[in-house]
Amino acid sequence: MRGLIRRAVAAAGAAAEVVLGAGAGAAAAGTGPAVLAFRPAPYDHGPVPVGQRAARTFTLASTGGQASSGLRITVSGPTASAVTADTCRASLAPGKTCNARVRFAPARSARPLPRCGR
Repeated sequence: MRGLIRRAVAAAGAAAEVVLGAGAGAAAAGTGPAVLAFRPAPYDHGPVPVGQRAARTFTLASTGGQASSGLRITVSGPTASAVTADTCRASLAPGKTCNARVRFAPARSARPLPRCGR
């Protein structure tokens, strides 16, 4: 595989991404590609008051026929979201799992949506 493969899960308005490098799925041919999925997915922390925190641990499972490589967990979206801990290493073998903890801590309220119509 060449380039980057991204798998995302909604997490409090952010996306926790698994980023795989060009070496992903480097195991023997014919066993199927590396397949990764987060649980729970999708997930929404719901309303979180300014100054409060909400956190959730996500499990990343490898269900494909090959190990992944170049694995890195990142969060995109609001800066109020961050990966605070993870057990994921550079690769994940078939049938194995790892965990990533994502924290959402808003520093300010979101702007209200504009009203349409009358």
